[in-house]
Parts: sequence; structure tokens; C-alpha cells
Amino acid sequence: MVFEKPFASRAHLIFYGNLVDLHITARRQHFTCLFPLMIALLASLTFIPVPRQPYLLDDSLSEKTVLSYAHQQGWHFGTDIVFTYGPWGYLVNRHFIPDQYVMQMVVLILLSLLVATGVCLVAWRLTPLWRLLIVTLFVHLTANIDPRTDLIIYSGILCWGWLCLVASGGSLLFCLFCFALIAVFGIMVKANFLFVALISSLTISIDSLLKKRVAVAILLPLALGAFLTLAWLSAGQSLLQLRPFFSNSWLIIQGYDQVVGLDGPATFRTRGLLVTILGLSAIAIRALAVDPSMPGISLGRIPWRTAAVTAWLSLLLFVVWKHAFVRADLYHMGFLFGLVPLLVLSIELLPCSSPNALLFSRCLAVACCAMAVLTVQSLFFSSFKSSLAQPFISLRANLAVLWRPSVFQQHRRQKYEEARSAARLPGISEKIGQSTVDVFGQEQCYAILNNFNYRARPVFQSYLTFNDRLARLNEQFYLSAGAPQYVLFRLNASDRNFPPLEDALLLRHLLLNFSLVMAEAPFLLLESKTFHSAKLKLQHQASASLNEAVPLPENNEGCSWLEVSLEPNWLGRLRQIIYKPAKTRISFWAGDMKKILSRSGAPAPMLRAGFIASPLLLKTQDVSNYLNGTNVIRPAAFSIELSSEAQRYWKPTFLFRVYSVEKEMEVRAKRQGSFEFQVPWQTNHLTFLTGKSNWRSALQCASASPPP
Repeated sequence: MVFEKPFASRAHLIFYGNLVDLHITARRQHFTCLFPLMIALLASLTFIPVPRQPYLLDDSLSEKTVLSYAHQQGWHFGTDIVFTYGPWGYLVNRHFIPDQYVMQMVVLILLSLLVATGVCLVAWRLTPLWRLLIVTLFVHLTANIDPRTDLIIYSGILCWGWLCLVASGGSLLFCLFCFALIAVFGIMVKANFLFVALISSLTISIDSLLKKRVAVAILLPLALGAFLTLAWLSAGQSLLQLRPFFSNSWLIIQGYDQVVGLDGPATFRTRGLLVTILGLSAIAIRALAVDPSMPGISLGRIPWRTAAVTAWLSLLLFVVWKHAFVRADLYHMGFLFGLVPLLVLSIELLPCSSPNALLFSRCLAVACCAMAVLTVQSLFFSSFKSSLAQPFISLRANLAVLWRPSVFQQHRRQKYEEARSAARLPGISEKIGQSTVDVFGQEQCYAILNNFNYRARPVFQSYLTFNDRLARLNEQFYLSAGAPQYVLFRLNASDRNFPPLEDALLLRHLLLNFSLVMAEAPFLLLESKTFHSAKLKLQHQASASLNEAVPLPENNEGCSWLEVSLEPNWLGRLRQIIYKPAKTRISFWAGDMKKILSRSGAPAPMLRAGFIASPLLLKTQDVSNYLNGTNVIRPAAFSIELSSEAQRYWKPTFLFRVYSVEKEMEVRAKRQGSFEFQVPWQTNHLTFLTGKSNWRSALQCASASPPP
């Protein structure tokens, strides 16, 4: 029998039959609600990406130091700096940078806690067995895989997206807020996450419309737009930079897919493909057998809701697949093997009407998880015992960092100063003083660690100039008043590609307008002398067959410029969409056509953009020899070579043009006064007055009006 007291409105009801006090029941419910949050807090401490990466003077350190330098200097992303990383990219730096450490740690702790909370809230909607499995696997894999920041953001978008689909009432607004928060953070860190955020938000909006939640469907895009605007402005950026940031980032993403592919071990590819197929199969079977009568998301009432969620999960899996398989190495494959178990286990949120389909989908999900864990275990970790211990080791190490931050900072500062000492260039430093300097190649960290007056070109690392449009941004910058007085030069191509392919237009400009001042390992120091643009005079054009040696016109003085148009067939285009292009190579031959002078990788977009073919520049010393006029090697012929398997994906012939490079009229006589240059895809000349932001305005205009 239930008695209502005067204070029954406060839920002080006493059930005399079993003596259950709702005070106790409420406390238990509060504890039940707090328990997943407590687990999330503990789990987040195992995978906080604390910046403790060793300092190696390479392209990775250079990339991150430039992002930090850009933040300190207030550069505009999209024009001043063209990269997929955005204004908050410096916050996920794996290296300790003293000036940004405190802010970085605060953000990384909050990010880890937000993602762990999303994972635990999803897990607590499942049965205890699946709850235990999803939390355990997530903690185990995330704590062991490094680098893990991309994996953490992917996981956060997935889990908070799921919660937006299944939540209702006030909790739905909280889930929408958290989803928008992590989606915008991902976009501000890296433009790649824009696609994942868009397909996830579109799925949530479609699902809300089908559930007649029109307000939610409208609120989410508005919230994403408002959060992104506030974040962009808070980072010191202009709203006018958003368009060039995304358009230029898209150029780099496209080029990355076509140029920097790495096959990796066959084991990676085979197991990665198997994990992806198992995951897609589990999603499809579960979606086809959704039960509309069971509690939960009830997608079966409207088939379009099933299709929307299935498409979302499949597209998310495909995006991670592409991210991993373009460069199938330990760094990138970890994202696939780390996220897929979380994704396939989360489909338990879909109620299933068929026992057989339920069993089959669960078996596929478990097999997918097992394959991912075994692959990671055998290829990433030293032993099974150490991988099991890693979450606890990480927990202890991260707690030590948080408990005694001064000790950690002192240790990392010492390592940072050691890196600065190792990067010191005393001779070059004395020569250039406070003059502006850029770095040709991939090792911009030398300029920053030496406290040079670093003036970066827009696409600041040479290997990122994947196509003609990106390369022209750098060339136009060097023809503007913002060009540096000096250049630290080192010719070191990535992935064994032909060195002159990278930043080819800038390399041509340097050979025409800069002189050699001195050398200090590992760089040459070049100084600007003139400001001529290049004039190309056509010498020969024709078509040739693959694997055929093509003679080059004789050119004993100056440079020869070669453009090669190599096109994929329909099968090659399909391969490029779902996987990556087949490898292509270029070889150069001596006069007798029997001796190969060089054989290197040659991605098709870079061949199409053009490059210096003669003299043959394979290393930094070759550039020094050319500038000094000694020991210059000139090839007699070239050939485009493909393996028998790769030939299936390309047309059997290609077009090529050979030009001689001459100096055009001088673009500007001196570094002061007005100057003008031709934007590559516009017919009108743009004239700017000199000043700090002149070249930035020019590049912004060029980026805002890309060719069709």
C-alpha cells in the first residue's frame, strides 16, 4: 500500500510492502548514472596524447613546429599557410613546445574526457557483456596505438553521433552540443574531418526529420556553423579565409591521395581488407534485420532511417579505410584497426528481429574485432604481455605528468634545448642575421630552432606541392614583395620520388634568380639576386609509349623543362577512387641509351605540372655544381616505366613537351614600391602596394578564384 505524504512531490514515497525508501533508490540511480562517467574519467587518463615525442630533425618535427610558429605569428590559414591542418593544429602537436604546453594539455585532457564519456555512454546502452567488451577494447587499443589523436577524434564523432540518434528530451540537446563541439574541434585541427563531420551531421538531421523533430534537424547545422565561426574568429582568423582554407585543403587532400601512396607490407593490406569486409558485412546484415517493435532506435518503422544510418556507418568506415590505405604504414593503419572494433560493436544499438541475423552479425563483429586486435598485437606491439600492461603504464605516466607538471616540463625543456643545439647553424646564422629566410625541402625546423626570421611560402614543405595549382602558389609568392632574401636549400625528396618533381616551379625560380652563398651541412645558403619569371620556349612535343626511351633535345646551357601527361584508363580511375593510383616511375638515360642515370618514383600529377629534366638534379650537391657551373650531368633520354601489373591501369601512350627555360622580363626591380604579377588562372594583372599583407592578399585572391 502506498501512502502519499504532503511532501510527495519531492518523491519521498515509502512502499510499506517491501520497505523501499525512494531516497535510497534515487541515490542508487544517481550512482548508476555517475558510474559510466567515473569509468570515462579513468579511461581517459590511459590515452591522453601527452606531447612526449622524441625530437628528430625531420619533416614531422618541421610540420609541427611550423604550425606552432604560424599560431605565434598570427598567420592566416588558407593564404599565408596552405595545409590540411587548421588554426588549432598546433594543439595536437606530439612534440613539446614550451610556449604552448599549458594550453595544449588543457585541451587534450578535455578532448580525451569528452571522447571517453561518449564511448562509455554508448556502452552503457548495451548489455553488460557488450558493454565490457566495447570499453575494454577501446581502452586497450587507444592506449597502445600511437599517434592516436586522429583515432580519438574519429571515435568521438562516431559515439556522440550515435548518442544523437538514440537520445531524446534534454539529454538529446546535451548530445547535440557535445557532437558539435568535437566535430568543430576536429575541423579546426584538420580539414580532413570536415567530410566526417558533414556526413554525420547530415545523418542526424535526416533521422530527426524522419522522426518529425524538425527543430533538431535545423538546430544542428546552425550550431555547427555558429561553433565553427566562433572557433575560427577566436583563433585570430578572418572569415574571408574560410573559403581558401577549405578549397586549398581539398587540393592537398586530392594530391595526397594521388601522390604519396605507400603500399606497406602485404600483411597490412590483406588484414586491413579483411577487417573492412567483415565490418561492412556486419553492418549490412544488422541493418537488414532491424526490429521496429523492440526498444531502442526503432529504425525499421521507416526504411529511410535504416538506410541513413547504414550509409553513415559505411561511409565512415570507407573514409577511415582511405585514410589508412593511402599510406599503409604503422602510423596510418592504426586508425583503421583502432576504430573498426568500436564501430562494429556499436551496431548493437540497432535492435534485431531475426535471431539468425543477430547471431550472424555478432559473429562477424567479433571476428572483425579479433582480426583487428591480433593484427595490431602482431605488428605493433612487442609482446602480448606488454600490450596488456600498456593502459596501466600509460595511466601511471599520465597521472605523474598531471601531479608533477613542473618535473615533466623541466625534462622536456631540456630535450627541446638539446634539439636546438643539434640544429644550430652558426655560419649561416652569422651570414643572414635578421634577413628573411625560407627553407626549400622538408626540414623547416632548422629555421625555427635557430630563431631565424622565417618567412614561409604558402605550401611550406616541398613534398606537399602535389599539382600545378599548389606549385604556382609558391612561385607567385617568390615573385611578390614578401619573398625571402635567403633560402636554406636541401634537395631531399620523399618516398624515393624524383627530387626535381617536388616544388618544381620554385626550384626553377631558384635556379634562375638565386646564387650560392655558402654551404653548411646539410644546407646550401642561396641569396636572391634577380626577380625574373621563367619564360618557356617549346623545343619538342610528341607522344610516346610506356617503357620507351624518349630522346631529349640537346641543351648544354641552362635548363630543360619537361611536362608529361600520363592519364589513367577507366579501371585506373576506379582504383584511384576506392584505393589509390598504381605506381609510376621515371628513368633517365646516358648518351648510349644503355646506362640508367636515375630511376625514381614519379606521380602522375607532378609529371603533368612539369619539372627540370636537364641538368639532372638528384641531390643537393648537383644543385651546387650547377650554380657553380661544374660537373653538370645532362641526360640524353627519359622513359616512363610501369610494372606489368600497373600497366593495366594507365593508357598505353602519353603526351610530353620539352621546353628550354629562359629569363622573362624582371618582375620587379627592387623590393620597395609597387609590383604586379599574373595570377595563373586569371587574365588580368593585379597590382598591389608593398606592405606586410601584400603577398597574402594576392594569394587570397588567387585561391578564391580557382580554375574550373
